[in-house]
Amino acid sequence: MCNVMKLTSSPWPCGAGPIVVGGVGGSGTRVIAQILTDLGYYLGQELNGPLDNLWFTFLLKRPRWYRQVAQDKARVVQGLRILELAMRGEPIRASSDKAFVARAAIEHALSLSNPPAQNGFWPLAQAWKLLVTRPKPPPESRAWGWKEPNSHLYVQQIAEYFPGAKYIHAVRHGLDMAFSGNQQQAENWGWLFGVKPADSRDELPRASLEFWVKANQRAVEIGRRLGEKRFMLLNFDQLCAAPAAGVRQMLDFLEINVGPAKVDELARIPRVPDSARRHRQQDFSQFPPALVQAVGSFGFEVEAEETVSLQR
Repeated sequence: MCNVMKLTSSPWPCGAGPIVVGGVGGSGTRVIAQILTDLGYYLGQELNGPLDNLWFTFLLKRPRWYRQVAQDKARVVQGLRILELAMRGEPIRASSDKAFVARAAIEHALSLSNPPAQNGFWPLAQAWKLLVTRPKPPPESRAWGWKEPNSHLYVQQIAEYFPGAKYIHAVRHGLDMAFSGNQQQAENWGWLFGVKPADSRDELPRASLEFWVKANQRAVEIGRRLGEKRFMLLNFDQLCAAPAAGVRQMLDFLEINVGPAKVDELARIPRVPDSARRHRQQDFSQFPPALVQAVGSFGFEVEAEETVSLQR
């Protein structure tokens, strides 16, 4: 079944894709997007520096709206349908869809939680591009999709709306993530997972780690139901440590065959970030043992490091 009627300009067959990349902010999703782009995937023309699809950001990264419609499947599907139309370069004709875009613009313009670059004229610019310009996707694209970390909140809805969707969920060492400067997801969505907001800056790592654990556990549980053909859990630390093996894992998931030279080329994209193992400079004895153990359940080493911390 195709979700968009009377496709006139899409280079991809009806029902193909999308490939979607998400994860808790700072999990290495940009590297995955770079690999997909190099493989010929069209991830959109409205991208920021980290290669986030700004149309997804505009339409669906809306915490206040999500509180109101989380249980309203039709409203979420409407946002995904508008995103699909835009990505395929199709016109947005329905008055209800135009109203959806207008409300998103107003909400972003009034939001104080968005980065400065996403306030001011940014919402109006995105609304204009969605409703009026609609750039066409390159005809030579292999397939389509998007990368936006917040996509993990919509994994179930994406899978239901797009029968051919494949989702890659990136995870990075939770203790590193707890001390990251990128805590916007925990601030925007912590309520969804029952995470108590930090009362002070010193409590931010605790709230961040709790969000990391609960958000990733939710994504993995949905992934188990979807199956390995549609959901891939990608350990960013392992990808950087053994990039060729990680690239081959991605290619198998995407069902793409390339030669050894291409694998070597793609394997040069992942790099161990300077912030890797930053938690070793921190006292993570502040975390409840259950949260630390949960990090280990995702395949990250914590036992030896926990012993060192307790001896301080």
